Amino acid sequence: MEQSNTSKLDLSNWCFFEKVFSDEEIDKIHKLAKNIEFKEAVLASTSEQVYEYRKSDVKWFAPDLEDTDWLHQKFAKLLSKANERFWQFDIVEQREHIQYGRYRDNGGHYDWHMEV
Repeated sequence: MEQSNTSKLDLSNWCFFEKVFSDEEIDKIHKLAKNIEFKEAVLASTSEQVYEYRKSDVKWFAPDLEDTDWLHQKFAKLLSKANERFWQFDIVEQREHIQYGRYRDNGGHYDWHMEV
């Protein structure tokens, strides 16, 4: 496999996928989230609330959370597809928590920022 040239790597690239989940899967995700408490969202780079970038609450689906293996597998496939196309990082393991968020009333938002 050819090595990627990191000097040409554009970390500002982003992508999205449309129509990834069926209505049934979305309902299943909402049901899973009901049993997890919301917490105030922070930026990983600071571990503090920075309202300039985001004002929201989140729940986390841990990789070992019951009945979420299908969800983690689906995200892993999407991550691999995006990584292959845009960044070519050498991803060894994909065991991140999945973030389930909601915007707060009175100006809730989640602005662009980079956490690499």
